[in-house]
Amino acid sequence: MIKKNILFACDIDNTLIHSFKHRCPGDVCVEMLNGAEQSFMSEAAIEMLKEVSRSLIFVPVTTRSIEQYLRISVFRDLHLPYALTSNGGVLLVDGRRYEEWEKTSAVRPCAESLYSGSDAIELALGILSAAPECTKTRLVDGIFAFSKSIDQGRTLSRLKESFGLNSAGVGSASAISYFDAAPAAAITVSAAATTAPAAADVDIVSVKSGVRIYCSNGKIYVFPREISKGVAVRRLMNVIFAQHHINAGGSALDPDMLINAGAINLYPSMSIGTGGSTLNPDMLINAGAINLYPSMSIGTGSSGLDPDMLISAGGSALDPDMLISAGDSSLDLDMLNIADIAIVPDTEMGKKLTSGVRLIHNGEEPYEVFVLQSVLNVLK
Repeated sequence: MIKKNILFACDIDNTLIHSFKHRCPGDVCVEMLNGAEQSFMSEAAIEMLKEVSRSLIFVPVTTRSIEQYLRISVFRDLHLPYALTSNGGVLLVDGRRYEEWEKTSAVRPCAESLYSGSDAIELALGILSAAPECTKTRLVDGIFAFSKSIDQGRTLSRLKESFGLNSAGVGSASAISYFDAAPAAAITVSAAATTAPAAADVDIVSVKSGVRIYCSNGKIYVFPREISKGVAVRRLMNVIFAQHHINAGGSALDPDMLINAGAINLYPSMSIGTGGSTLNPDMLINAGAINLYPSMSIGTGSSGLDPDMLISAGGSALDPDMLISAGDSSLDLDMLNIADIAIVPDTEMGKKLTSGVRLIHNGEEPYEVFVLQSVLNVLK
């Protein structure tokens, strides 16, 4: 089967797989940890995922570490060419870490930030390691800091204080966003006036400190601000579709050569291209429409495509005919917001999206089944 020029970027945990806590009779184990069954999928979902991966370009996008991702057997069995792990900080190509990706990742200082990405994470690790309420503190794949806290509110306060998020000019309204405070895409508030509930999901982005702090159910993540799923997906589209369009023109160039030559813009703008459709989900599926955004292929049929042509004004990416994304948390929001079609678990998360067609889980079937069936419906 010839794959359609469609990219499906999808979160993993609680979107495609679920833990033993939500296991149903007949579910298939897809992850083992220390000899114990860890994660599951239904047989129906596994079969649908196989069909999806045959029909388009499927890329798992996860905050899991490389090791945690590679434990998932269903992805190994599918021999997926690409996966984004570590919240997009790591690209796996055919299951192997692609080091060129990280050489151009956002570990450099941002012009408006006080810290480089690596300095900020080193500071966070020191804070979390010294906090008595925190355990299992570690640096994940050299990208971000992680810890488990029995007092999430206290740990968050420590991080805010250490990064100066409670002081004017650093933790000001322009620097911090609480994505989960209300059903809006992002509500910006003053850190000094806000005390987050201890167990609530909190997502803070600080431009001045150059960090993103995400807390959920006692799990604490501190990322360099520029490391996100949405940025990673846009970067990956440049790699995948630059290769696709050049190969269509008969060139022998590959992504390695293009990245090393600087021909691919690894930091494209986050804006979605013009020409968007206002079709609603029912119209989209019933009409069998595929191309919400015109294909941006260039040089079709030519044999002498110049790599310089790949760099377009404004740094925009070479795009697929369609980008479909699915996720379940605020860490997925920027990835969902650049998608032509975004699949979300509930109405509240749907309200946080600002663009694209939204397919909202109806609650009548497991979310993983809804996600994959929605993708297959679009492909019809």
